[in-house]
Amino acid sequence: MQTRKTFYKKISYGLITAVALGVLSGCSSEEVSTASPSPSATIETSASPSPETEATAAPTAEPEKDLNVSEQLTLGYINSYYNETDVEARKKFAQEHMHPDVQSIFVFAASAVIDEKDHFLNPKVVETVDYEKDGTKGTLTLVKGDGDKEFIGLIIEDKFSFGFISTAASDDMKAAFEGVREQFK
Repeated sequence: MQTRKTFYKKISYGLITAVALGVLSGCSSEEVSTASPSPSATIETSASPSPETEATAAPTAEPEKDLNVSEQLTLGYINSYYNETDVEARKKFAQEHMHPDVQSIFVFAASAVIDEKDHFLNPKVVETVDYEKDGTKGTLTLVKGDGDKEFIGLIIEDKFSFGFISTAASDDMKAAFEGVREQFK
């Protein structure tokens, strides 16, 4: 049990650092959304971009079928949290789909909306592999998007726990992405 707490403590520190760097570097939007939360409370699993980015996004492939829970949660995170501009919708996704050990951090970070130019567009699942570290088991799902962007979602106990992105700004997060990326072909 102690190793699990240590694992989540490390992830928590990484998330806090990432959020702080994002806010300090101006990644958050200066415009606060006043629109009501998204009408859909379900995870968006399609590979299509959100309506706000549809006008600027490249055409998308047909939505992926037969996705497992890990793949659905990873795509859901990208579409309903990472790319989402509605703070309340982001908070709702965090409350419903994030692992309890990191949920409060993601709810707190929900107000740090990613700038639209940095959105992860046209996500497509590439591969999912099993994950185990310090007695904690889960899965890692690799997703590719436009512009050679890659994202890896860590799913533990059928909840989203952490994400690694190839375009991370900090050296620590870049190194973390590269370390996790080695798990895939």
